[in-house]
Amino acid sequence: MRISGFASGMDIDQMVKDLMKAERIPLDKFYQRRTTIEWQRDAYREMNTMLANFRDLSRNLTLSTSLGAKTVSTSNTNIATATASSSAAFGSYKLENITLASAATNISAGTISSDEQNKLDPTQSLWSQRDKVAGLANVEGSDVWVENSFEQSAVSLSNKNSVRLSKGAINSETFPNTLTVSSRDFTRVNSLEELENGGQAFFVDTNTGQVTFSETFEEGDELQSFSYDHYSFNFSITTYDANGTAKATPLEFDGTATLNQVISGINTSAAGVTALYDSQSDQIVFTRKETGNFNIEGPEMTFEGAFLTSVLQMDPSRETGGSDARFTINGLETSRKSNTFTMNGMTITLKSNTVGNESINLTVNANTDKAFDEVMNFVNTYNELIGEISGKVNEQKNRNYPPLTDEQKRELSDREVELWEEKARSGLLQSDSTLRSALDQFRREMFNIVEGVDPAFNQLAKIGITTSRDFREGGKLIVDEGKLREALASNPDEVRKLFGQNGPTQAEKGLAQRLRTIADNTIKSIETKAGNQYRTNQQFSLGRELIDVEKRITDFERRLVGIENRYWSQFTAMEKALSQMNSQANYLYSQFMS
Repeated sequence: MRISGFASGMDIDQMVKDLMKAERIPLDKFYQRRTTIEWQRDAYREMNTMLANFRDLSRNLTLSTSLGAKTVSTSNTNIATATASSSAAFGSYKLENITLASAATNISAGTISSDEQNKLDPTQSLWSQRDKVAGLANVEGSDVWVENSFEQSAVSLSNKNSVRLSKGAINSETFPNTLTVSSRDFTRVNSLEELENGGQAFFVDTNTGQVTFSETFEEGDELQSFSYDHYSFNFSITTYDANGTAKATPLEFDGTATLNQVISGINTSAAGVTALYDSQSDQIVFTRKETGNFNIEGPEMTFEGAFLTSVLQMDPSRETGGSDARFTINGLETSRKSNTFTMNGMTITLKSNTVGNESINLTVNANTDKAFDEVMNFVNTYNELIGEISGKVNEQKNRNYPPLTDEQKRELSDREVELWEEKARSGLLQSDSTLRSALDQFRREMFNIVEGVDPAFNQLAKIGITTSRDFREGGKLIVDEGKLREALASNPDEVRKLFGQNGPTQAEKGLAQRLRTIADNTIKSIETKAGNQYRTNQQFSLGRELIDVEKRITDFERRLVGIENRYWSQFTAMEKALSQMNSQANYLYSQFMS
């Protein structure tokens, strides 16, 4: 029990706090050291983030799509357009005698509906409209309808009086006359009106599979499983691939499917065909999704199954066959299956037929603007990185501004804390050997020659990129934009090699390759010091130092608890002694007074 100044009149609590404040001075230094280590770790990781971004950007410069980008100018974009890959050869190409490729089409031989005044509704099930379509009305012995037996699993009827079965298009004659719901039998009737006559009954809509009962069931009631017969139809569409190989695509639909659903199934299948129904003409048209002639000896699409041949009236002999695109390029007559194709590194899209002597010119040039932007982005990122590293390693440390403790922060405003910590964070990476080494290597490589490159382009200075003469800028790059654009326009391949060449020796590697290696090695070195988000403290040096400081803090805090308890014990003993002395004095005083 702690006694605070009852006998002495002193503020014991404040006295202990003041004594402990002096005792805590070494602990505050531990906390400040921990904060400094954490700041240093974060500063290193920020450097690694910048280095990683620069490394990735350097990798982009080694790709042919960066500095080797090319563009195609077209004399008439209404006839054809083109794009070029980095492998496209410089030059001009003349296109003439263009005939566009077309896709095979086939239109049904006649109208689908039997009655022109009462046409098929493509949004309603085919089974429910079978009397409107020739070939669907005759069910028995039909080549279209296929009768299937289906096992309906048990269905919950809790708080319901109806349920839709898994299959529609039901054979009415073979459907069960009795259904069982939770051990109670219900008898089939012929109409919904008959359900109102009372008794345990049900009505089944054979078109949709909807079953309605004469009563609403309670929680837990269940329609027991049973089997019944229903109708479906199937067919197959055969098309041909680029090698002329036939490929059949079988499709099957439940009788409750609508014509729109059948068309959607065809269009999304692997047949490579688009079907379209026109309600005005009551006809359907099939079109190959790919242009070109894939079956020289016959039709592009063949149809198997009575639904296609009898109901939709599709006849392969009525097909308008697809044709290949034909054209002349630089005097060479050739053809392609599609109107979009790749040739000599260009992707060409034909858009219209030429008339008479009409022609179009395609000219492949270097994409100087894109290459220039890539180089400038690289230079700007390099300058930003160099400036940041130089600033960090040369930054002076403010030793008069140690990290603030929590108690000190409470005594300051937020703005004051921000300004203090800004000074306290300075110099965290001062004279760091890893960063200085990276800086020196970066600067040195920027002056080096790349062997295996045309001597007119084998050094940055020769394409208009030099280093600043102001030593305070730490070797930042200066770009002569006119000279750089001239180099990119005159010989983009050699400029690309200057940056991206991947030779067997260091001297034959391009600048971007070299800088990427330096950045990668620096990142790895920093990670041994400061780790990354995937490493635990035990796996890098600053982390192990943090663990040691944390242990020291824990040990010292345990020691402070003992010291504080000792102080309170001493003051408590003093208070008790003073209290006893006061009691004795009062006793003697009372004796004298009596």
